[in-house]
Amino acid sequence: MSGRLGKFVNEIIGNIHEEKQEKFLWEYWLHKDFERSWKAFRESLNDSSTNAAPTQNELKKTAIASANILKNFRPASGGEQNGAVQTVGDNSD
Repeated sequence: MSGRLGKFVNEIIGNIHEEKQEKFLWEYWLHKDFERSWKAFRESLNDSSTNAAPTQNELKKTAIASANILKNFRPASGGEQNGAVQTVGDNSD
């Protein structure tokens, strides 16, 4: 009997985790993925090509695009004035 309680508890926890994950995926598909069937959505989760890490070139393009967005960003009001960044919201210098 030794060690069986731990195995039982781990199985219960695993089952609960699987149920929560399945519910989360169902809710996501139901509310966010309007183009695919449930079966196609589930199959796409097992497709390793969609889960691949970005290449160095993709990371570089993303970083450049992000830098360009920030470079062209100008706050509508407040923010940087005379080269100083305002740190409090009371329009003080």
